[in-house]
This record gives sequence, structure tokens and C-alpha cells, in this order.
Amino acid sequence: MKKQLYKKWWFWLIVLFIIGTFINVTKRDGPKEHDEPLKVATVENVKEDANQEVTPKQTTETQQQTVIEKQQQNNQIENDLIQVTKSGGLGDTKSLIEKSYGNDENEPDSGMSSYRNNSLLVIYYNDIAFNVTLSFEGSGNKKFAEALGEAKTIMPTDAVKVKEYKADENRDVVQYESKALAKQLNSFYNNNEDLKPGTFIVILKHDNKGVYAMIIASGDNP
Repeated sequence: MKKQLYKKWWFWLIVLFIIGTFINVTKRDGPKEHDEPLKVATVENVKEDANQEVTPKQTTETQQQTVIEKQQQNNQIENDLIQVTKSGGLGDTKSLIEKSYGNDENEPDSGMSSYRNNSLLVIYYNDIAFNVTLSFEGSGNKKFAEALGEAKTIMPTDAVKVKEYKADENRDVVQYESKALAKQLNSFYNNNEDLKPGTFIVILKHDNKGVYAMIIASGDNP
């Protein structure tokens, strides 16, 4: 009687080989429970990666760069605003005027700055002098020529006379134009479209003893 196959040693060897092969294939092709899922390249993932890549050092460098750029812009603005008068006056910056005449003698919220014991009053527009009043009452009245000589030290040096007229019995007016003033007070003139840029007037206030005060102001309205 022939010996059955399952009793032969080589039969079980073949069976074990087949089972082993099947197990290996199953492990290779089956789900990988512990593998990390693939990351899909979405807009959110890209933003997340970008945020993760920014280091504190990079943030500090960016902030420093922003500060430097702002400082450069401020420096450029200051460089564009130059002194336009001989002694400090119409069209000059507040810092320059106070460098010439000292600190403001009035309170910060007074609306008008005072210098030289209230003999020089200044109204600013964005920290640029656009109205200057000079009083001679403490030093004595001036003749017209003397008063205009004083005016020339506190008005733009490139001023060109346009006309002269009498506003009333006690006020004479001289109108000027200045390219430098037009640049210094650019925003002021832009807000007054009917006014030619750089226009300003000198108002001489006088009585029978002479000129006791004068106002140098941007615009043409006495």
C-alpha cells in the first residue's frame, strides 16, 4: 500500500514554503498602520510650513529693518524742509525757530507760540511757521523802511514782491511770492486751491508814530 502524501516529509516542506510566501506578500501589500500619512500640498500646509520656518531671529531682523526704513523716511522729510529765512521765520520748522529764539514761552495747547518776551508770535501749520507776528512796542515804533528791513530777516529769502496796497487807514500790505515757501507749506497751499502756491503778505500796522507791529502770513487775505 502506498504511503499517503501528507505523511511524506517533503510534502510539509512545500506547505510551509507556500504559507511563508503568502505571509510575506500580505505584510508587504497590506495597510501600514504605523506609517505617517502623506502630507497633501495644500495652501494651508504651505502657509503652515512658512510660519514654522520663521525664526525669532528673522522676526527681529524684520522689525529692525522696518524701524530703519521709517527713520530713513523721517530723515528724508527733514532734509526736504530747509531753512528758508535768514533768522528763522515764515516757512521754517518749529525746531529751527526754537533753535534761533529759544523755547516756546506759551503753554503747549495755547494755539500760538511766543518767543523773545512775547515780541515774536508764531502760528504753526504741521510744525511749519505759516503766520508770524513781530511787535515793536517794546523797542519803539519803526519807520516803514526799517520795519520792512526787519521783515526781510524773517520771511523767505527768495521772496519776490507782487504788489503793495493800503488795507485801511492803519494797515499797509505788501504781497510776495516764494517758491521755497510753496515747497515748505505744500499741504497748506494744496488745501487752498484758489491760492497761488508760495503767496504771502506782510501787513504793517501803524499809527501816527510809525509801525508798531507787522504780520507776515501765508495767503493773500489781510
